[in-house]
Amino acid sequence: MIRRLTILCALGMALCGPGVAQEHEHAASKGKTVTLMSGLCNWHHPVSTKNAQAQAFFDQGLRLIYAFNHDEAARSFQHAAELDPKLAMAYWGVAEAVGPNYNDPASDERFVQAHTAIEKASSLAEGASASDRAYIAALAKRFPGDANADRRAAFRTIWTRRHCLRKRE
Repeated sequence: MIRRLTILCALGMALCGPGVAQEHEHAASKGKTVTLMSGLCNWHHPVSTKNAQAQAFFDQGLRLIYAFNHDEAARSFQHAAELDPKLAMAYWGVAEAVGPNYNDPASDERFVQAHTAIEKASSLAEGASASDRAYIAALAKRFPGDANADRRAAFRTIWTRRHCLRKRE
């Protein structure tokens, strides 16, 4: 009995160890240089920039969101914004990445980060394409600026509307 218990404890520690190590790796990655990664497919979503590197990092951020790696996606979008400070969609990407998603409802701090990013995108939207402006306007509804607003209710409303629209199609 004791031997079985020891084996179960050892197995539990072995299985939990990589998760703990992953958290430390994640924390350390914040200071890491952002680079273009290979092996993420070639999904391309054109945005309003003439800077090829900014476009490449925007595309990478979008791919990383689709791969559920929101933290790395945010870093890619932020780097795209550094490469082209007038790229409104880079800030849209930051908001999309740090905001709530299917697997992570997000903290109040991240809601504030998302609102700040989408507010910046909105301020730059005049120089963007009609398509980019539509993406920005849609996401702005998801992150209300009012500190007293029920942010989670806004998120649920958006998801409910998306679901209803899909049912109609």
